[in-house]
Amino acid sequence: MWMRAWGVVLALGFARPVQAQGFDVDVELLRPVFAPGAVPGLDVADGWRGGSVRWGVLGQYTRSALVLYEFDREVGTVVADRFTTFAGVSVDVSPRVTFRAVLPLVSQSGATTPRYQADGVGLGDASVGGHWVFWRRPHGGLGLALDLTLPTSRVDAYAGERLPRLLPALLAHVDVGRVRLATSAGAQVRFDAVDTQADLVLGSELLWNTGVQVTAMTDRVVLGASVLTRWGLSRPGSAAESSGELVGTLAVRTARWLWLDVGGGRGFTRGYGSSGGRAWVALRFEHRRAPLVEIPPPPPPAPPPEPVVDPPERVGPDLASAPPPVPAGPVFDGTELVLDEEIRFHVGTARLQEASLPVVDRVADHLNGDARYGHVVIVGYASEEGEHGPNYALSLERAGTILRRLVEQGVAQERLSIRGVGEVLARGEAEATRAQDRRVRFLVTQQIHEVDLLDPPHYDPDARCPWDGEPCPAVQPVIPPWEVP
Repeated sequence: MWMRAWGVVLALGFARPVQAQGFDVDVELLRPVFAPGAVPGLDVADGWRGGSVRWGVLGQYTRSALVLYEFDREVGTVVADRFTTFAGVSVDVSPRVTFRAVLPLVSQSGATTPRYQADGVGLGDASVGGHWVFWRRPHGGLGLALDLTLPTSRVDAYAGERLPRLLPALLAHVDVGRVRLATSAGAQVRFDAVDTQADLVLGSELLWNTGVQVTAMTDRVVLGASVLTRWGLSRPGSAAESSGELVGTLAVRTARWLWLDVGGGRGFTRGYGSSGGRAWVALRFEHRRAPLVEIPPPPPPAPPPEPVVDPPERVGPDLASAPPPVPAGPVFDGTELVLDEEIRFHVGTARLQEASLPVVDRVADHLNGDARYGHVVIVGYASEEGEHGPNYALSLERAGTILRRLVEQGVAQERLSIRGVGEVLARGEAEATRAQDRRVRFLVTQQIHEVDLLDPPHYDPDARCPWDGEPCPAVQPVIPPWEVP
């Protein structure tokens, strides 16, 4: 006799519990890992900054989850309808170490083989584990994963086994632009074989999963596909113990920290766990830490050379004057960008003076040249001339003028925001003091760690200006070179 697992379409279901008559066999082939950058059914050697967390719920429906065969002829279903709900969480201890835990709840019904049926509701085998990334580069990585399944399932319910199992694996992935290719080669180690007395003996197994993932230009849509396979070592070549399945998924970011996943698959072998058609839906929540990190200021300028005076006979009005010095551009002091020149507006308006346009453009070049600047707040001020209310509105308009100029120079809109503070200094001050209130500051409120730039944010090259709808393509800022320790 052969046993065959068919499966999937997501949902939650409940079945009338009856006396179990099945076996302690875990037939599930596809398990969520809730890992960073995961491909469907695969763990990936990737990670975010320590303290980042992902958690979620995945619901799955499998029709004809386990089928009984005699002499290559189907004689009945062992599990006709199977509903599984997975709840899981993963935590990054560091960009190289991630821990996770997953707990399944299983509901089965509709069996047509009373001898082997196991209808009812109960827990599946919980699993705990994680991975360690031992080699990492901006476009790929290698890691080791280890998971331990615990015997928390209902007895004789095809949802788990009576002894713990170990699942070690070697992880590898390569990123080519917005495409990720990943593979996982490992094993499922059973400490004692499970003999169903029905031509299905489960001992240790080899596992090999391979997948691809494509991220859309907006970073809000991800498409993925994987091939999942396993081969039993107790009786190599046995059709009942050789499983394979092709699965695909579509993930959509519906909010900043929320993803909605839908997917499905179909088995291409008769081994246990292969499905005749599977589907699922999941909600995943992500909290990714994007820490502030010190961006070192540039080194101090070299001291000016000693002046050289030409011989008296060569000094004269016919000598060409020295070229004007090239502006150095803004400097980051740990809190804000300090400008090399003041930004000036026409009196009482938010219109930039022509001489200040290059100053703003140098700020744009500086932001586009360093991806570590995650977010900058443009703060506008206004001096005491006039009333407080109009002065506050004017300060906000001036900050908006700067934002507009920066966006037109390619700085992504998501990296900028504005704030108006009106008058700050007391009234009645001298003109030189009031001039301090006619200014714009650039406060750096978020900096991106170099490790997080291994998976940098992508800004929309097809963005449009919100004020007129014209194209304002965002420049992908330069990622500074660095060496992974």
